[in-house]
Amino acid sequence: MELERIVVGVDGSPGSLAALGWTAGLAAKVGAEVIVVHGFEMPGLAAGLRFAAVPPNVLDEAADSARARTKEALEGEWTEPLRTAGVPHRAVLLDHGGAGVIIDVADAENAGLIVVGTRGHGGFSNLLLGSVSSHLVHHAHRPVAVIPPP
Repeated sequence: MELERIVVGVDGSPGSLAALGWTAGLAAKVGAEVIVVHGFEMPGLAAGLRFAAVPPNVLDEAADSARARTKEALEGEWTEPLRTAGVPHRAVLLDHGGAGVIIDVADAENAGLIVVGTRGHGGFSNLLLGSVSSHLVHHAHRPVAVIPPP
């Protein structure tokens, strides 16, 4: 099987940036395109929380500002290893997060591989918090590489 496209999920954490660096090296060797995916969720807003004392327009403005900063990081510092390696890539910023977003993009792009980092929680905290990498390993219909943080 030829590896033409790789989807990598990033969130700016050390684990996700390690996954991106690893992906840059692999993609450069095999000539693959990389699709970098980030599912944007504003804390609190993602859970549907609205604070009565804060007008909705203030929350919307904060979300818009945070989304713009995230897009800037996604297209800038987070994807720098790909530019440095000369790897063709695209950045995809979606308005919802989680493993499902990564699976959807990988399926739509017919990716040969999904790469994510791990935050390194493991054990009991992983059971309580859930894990994007764990969900991907169990539910994606394509190979998944999970890269540990440095």
